Amino acid sequence: MEAPRNYSKKLRSFSFAIALAMLEWSGTAHADIFDFVSASHALTSAAPTLSTQGLSLSKRGPASGFRVIVSAQAGATVTGGTARCYFFGPVTTRWMRCPNFDVTLTTGVRDSVSVDFHPLVGWGRIYYATDAVTVSAGTTVTVTVEASYESP
Repeated sequence: MEAPRNYSKKLRSFSFAIALAMLEWSGTAHADIFDFVSASHALTSAAPTLSTQGLSLSKRGPASGFRVIVSAQAGATVTGGTARCYFFGPVTTRWMRCPNFDVTLTTGVRDSVSVDFHPLVGWGRIYYATDAVTVSAGTTVTVTVEASYESP
């Protein structure tokens, strides 16, 4: 026996309402929180020395991801170089090189944006120092580290 048309229409409407409610719930219950740190750097900058430098990966809960942006001054472009990654461990309480997260800069653009990194350990601090960065004009660049934190 076939279900009446009206019943089938109500079932589709109900399923759609549940799907919308789930989307709304997932959007509010797991909203990302965003933070960043931005600073001017010489074309080659030193490793961090203070435990407060860089961006906290646990400031607002564990970081779910981060990216680094190296920006030339207005009217200039990045023409080469590397952003070296450093990690401050809360257990070791010191800065350590983290070459797996180093970024070779994209050339010919004002803003060289890294891929998104998704660390499995979302605490500590992250810092990027410039290494032999070259630009079409100017003697400084801005290094920005952006992070996304999963809300509880």
